[in-house]
Amino acid sequence: MALLLLYAVALAPAKAGGGFDTARLSDVVAQARSLERLNTLIVARNGEVAFAESFRGRGLDTPVNVKSVSKSLIAALVGIAVDRGLLEGPDQKIGALLEERIPAGADPRVRGITIGNLLSMQAGLERTSGRNYGRWVQSSDWVAHALSRPFVDVPGGGMLYSTGSSHLLSANR
Repeated sequence: MALLLLYAVALAPAKAGGGFDTARLSDVVAQARSLERLNTLIVARNGEVAFAESFRGRGLDTPVNVKSVSKSLIAALVGIAVDRGLLEGPDQKIGALLEERIPAGADPRVRGITIGNLLSMQAGLERTSGRNYGRWVQSSDWVAHALSRPFVDVPGGGMLYSTGSSHLLSANR
């Protein structure tokens, strides 16, 4: 339901001048308020906020751990970086991108993991989610910790839900 709501917002017809159709936006907000697990809705277009409300007691300025949605945000940012020529694309290997951040003892196959492998959670590295999440977030270096995980599959193999995989794409050099 939440994804359908987001699509409804994204596809809401714009009025002349780039604003939102207020009747359509009102319908979307009413749907959002009815979603028990949705806490906040912010709708913006062209850098202008058309609607912002927190439905379940938290303020709009209260930080929250969004966990899984961060993967979608990182994927969108990677797409923007590819579009702007800052990254080559999904087949680009992370070895050159993260060279200085790859720990000395890491498996050499780490350098061959691609951006696409990380985005699709097919890096092959042991997961940093689930029972491994606490150790990962408490480590002094999230990048080194994620890249030091043992391989449990080949890069491009099975999907292993791992927050660390996508977060590697947000690492600076």
